[in-house]
Amino acid sequence: MLYAAPNERLDFTVAGNDSVNEPEPGPLRMDSLSNKKKKKFKERMRELRERHKNRQKKDSKLINPVKTPRYDDVYYEGVAWLDSLAGPQLPEGKHIVEFSDEYLRLRNG
Repeated sequence: MLYAAPNERLDFTVAGNDSVNEPEPGPLRMDSLSNKKKKKFKERMRELRERHKNRQKKDSKLINPVKTPRYDDVYYEGVAWLDSLAGPQLPEGKHIVEFSDEYLRLRNG
C-alpha cells in the first residue's frame, strides 16, 4: 500500500516468510553502559516509580456527591426560569391531538 495510486488494485495476499530481509536486533544500549551508570539508571527508575505511585494515590481521591439533593431558593428559581423558557403553560384538562397525514407518512417511513 505504500506505493499504491488512486484507482489502482491493491494486493492483500499474504507474503511468504522473508526472514532473510529482517534485520537482526542490535545490542541493547544498556549493555554498553558502565556498571556505575546502570546503577544510577536503576536508582532513577525506582524514584520515578515511587513518584508515580504517590501521584496516583493523590489523584485517586474522589469527592463524595451530596447524598440528599438541596431544594433551596436557588433550585426553585432555576426551575422557574427553565419553565419560563418553555413558553406559556398549557391549559389543564382533556385535549385532542391531531397529526397531519403527511407527518404520519414521514413518521412511519
